Amino acid sequence: MKRILLGLPVFLLFCAAHAQTQGAAPAAPADETNGFGLAIFAILFFGACIGFAWFVWKNEKKAKQKNEEFEAKIRSKTERQA
Repeated sequence: MKRILLGLPVFLLFCAAHAQTQGAAPAAPADETNGFGLAIFAILFFGACIGFAWFVWKNEKKAKQKNEEFEAKIRSKTERQA
């Protein structure tokens, strides 16, 4: 494990030097974004966020109801014992 950790900085320096060589191909120019694809992404992304928030809200509401029922059950048992 020590050998791997000691060799990692050397490997990273080699990778950086290799990337800066003259023979490296230039990066391809970025294409323009497609508006239709962007709209689909936005709908899916915000739909997933809203769906997740609704799911959490729904489960919190259920948990609160169960907690209230449980507390009422405990109160009724303690009242019977008293």
